[in-house]
Amino acid sequence: MVKEQEGVYQIRAAYRYGRWAAVGLVFLSTVFIPYMIATDRQPYPNLSFLLPFLSVTCFLWIIFPFDFMTVTVQVETTADGFWMQKIGRPARWYPYEAIVGHNERPNSSKMESFEELTVYLTGNWFVLRSNEYRDYTDLKAVFTSHGEPVQHRNVVTVPERNLIRLLIGGTALLIIANIAFGFLAHNETDDTPAQLLSLTDNVREAREDRVKGRLKGVIISLRAFPDFSFYVSKRHYDVSLEPLKRAILIGQPITVTIRDSDFRKKLSRTEPLTFGDKYSDFREISVFTAEQADRFRLVSPSPVYEPKRANPAIRTVLFSILLLLCWTLWVFVDRHRVLRAS
Repeated sequence: MVKEQEGVYQIRAAYRYGRWAAVGLVFLSTVFIPYMIATDRQPYPNLSFLLPFLSVTCFLWIIFPFDFMTVTVQVETTADGFWMQKIGRPARWYPYEAIVGHNERPNSSKMESFEELTVYLTGNWFVLRSNEYRDYTDLKAVFTSHGEPVQHRNVVTVPERNLIRLLIGGTALLIIANIAFGFLAHNETDDTPAQLLSLTDNVREAREDRVKGRLKGVIISLRAFPDFSFYVSKRHYDVSLEPLKRAILIGQPITVTIRDSDFRKKLSRTEPLTFGDKYSDFREISVFTAEQADRFRLVSPSPVYEPKRANPAIRTVLFSILLLLCWTLWVFVDRHRVLRAS
């Protein structure tokens, strides 16, 4: 048996800590920041925003294990075996006899091209990349001297497979919760136009709601109700709202027309809230007429009905597509060869 030279090989710091930085950024952008937005100054979290957002971004978290299980952060070779540590996992020792095969193939990312060596063990596997290790040539010489060259194949250990299955199952449950939310938040309504109510108060703030530069509406805050946003939506009017923000005088009275049900449920609290009233844009109150002195007068030309809050049929169809994607990922993982410790 050939005795190998002892040595410690570590992945370049940029590749190791860069991945953890990516996890932190994804956590901030997909969990922390959306949660803060959904609960900002609201007595009830805005689940109509939070649940769909999390259901979609959860697929990013399923991708991370596929990447992390291919990152070997340290290898220590000894005379009779080696220590191997994957990112986020403890180091494990293996004798060289545990190497059953290896495969080297060219690979690339958006930034660079590199060689990738996959080493298959009894019950485990690991990957070494030429761009991640300065001493890749030395490591390649060590691990290709044991075992046999084999074709590349997708493999996974039992813990890795179970983790991915757990993430897929959790995502599927969250998607099902979205579908259930659609039925729970749906308010049954009839074809009778809603009763409207005029409200006059001083303007505290006015700002535009734009998405990619396109104006969706103007949000008005009133001094008597600072916790609510009175939303003049573009879809309710047949005229341009572009000059509206400039026309509104801050600190001056404005008269807005809203649904009487919004006033009773949210502002005066003389009527109980439904599930949809609580968890679907609780702070937002739609405005159907806005008038300020002689400066402007906006009137919605369409009849106003009570809000349905959610359309469960459309929601079920859309989120069923995500459930299908979860099933596809589950099948993809099942097609990996499972490496079991003998």
